[in-house]
Amino acid sequence: SGTLRKREFGPQINHCGPVDDGDYYDVLAGSQVVVSTAIHDFQGLAVLEAAARGCVPLVPDRLAYPEFFAPQYRYPGEPGDPDREARTVASRLAGLETQYRNGNLPPAPDLRHLSWERLLRQYAGAMGLHD
Repeated sequence: SGTLRKREFGPQINHCGPVDDGDYYDVLAGSQVVVSTAIHDFQGLAVLEAAARGCVPLVPDRLAYPEFFAPQYRYPGEPGDPDREARTVASRLAGLETQYRNGNLPPAPDLRHLSWERLLRQYAGAMGLHD
């Protein structure tokens, strides 16, 4: 449960559990890393949104994530062996924490190419609309 994780990992966890709409962007702004262990996800929008706000993603090498994130942000998923996957995620998180403490956390990926401003012309062209 969220309470157990918060009690076990204390200050390493910025937020655990649901977030009120008004606080969502504040939680993202105060975070350095976003983690996904999703086995089913439509597009990974929450992770994309967090990364666009500056969080370093740590995501499985499955679903839509390889389309959006370079290998440095992915870990090998093991859906058939959840214990092994959990150890992999924990190890990668420990490495990111060390990098953060040493001031050399990798930058969040640049996702500006996915912004509405950049995609608007592509969408308009695909729909046959003109400026």
